[in-house]
Amino acid sequence: MQQHTLIIPAISASNAPLVSILAAGEFPAEGSLSASILSASYVKSDRRLVCCDGAFDRLQKAGYGLPDAVVGDLDSISEKSLKALGDQVHRMNDQETNDLTKTVHYVQSRYAPSSLCILGLTGLREDHTLGNIALLPSYIRMGFELIVAPTPYGCLYAFEGKARIFGSPGRQVSLFDFCHSPLSTKGLKWELHRQVLSELWMGTLNEMQAESFEVNSSAPIVISLQDETKKRSR
Repeated sequence: MQQHTLIIPAISASNAPLVSILAAGEFPAEGSLSASILSASYVKSDRRLVCCDGAFDRLQKAGYGLPDAVVGDLDSISEKSLKALGDQVHRMNDQETNDLTKTVHYVQSRYAPSSLCILGLTGLREDHTLGNIALLPSYIRMGFELIVAPTPYGCLYAFEGKARIFGSPGRQVSLFDFCHSPLSTKGLKWELHRQVLSELWMGTLNEMQAESFEVNSSAPIVISLQDETKKRSR
């Protein structure tokens, strides 16, 4: 049987996953892809926005309305905000997981989407950034087909299996295999042929050779596709 290929277009506000999470990293900057997706969550009736509790006050200060839900242990949210939210607040006191993971579990149980967009995944703190990126493979193992996370410098994608990712020639690509599984690629400057990347740095700073490239992985993988304006040399 032919293997299914996940098609991942260049992400925009119009084709981003219908459910977004706002995490407590760097807040979407005005004019950014993340800000466009965030705004679309309010103007399109089929979109949903769920906020980690650590990001809610910043969402309000930026002038946005109430999200569909706020999830977490609620240690980062003001009493005034709690009253304004009412039954849109969902407290989860499990100390074995962070607020982002609590929110991902809520989204899965409430909306059951096949794909998910996470805004504010990175930034502000290196420990949270590294921890959040390292969590992405575990969310794929939960049953999500695709996780998309726009950043100030490009976009992160997490998936498992075979995927074709669209972009443009010359865009820099990094592959992060937290599971140390054999990887194969097609359409990159430095191809992989069932190669195991035993260290995270080994898959960094590759480059697209055409308008799309393919990755085939037997375990969840994280791909970083850099913004064209922020290219750096190998």
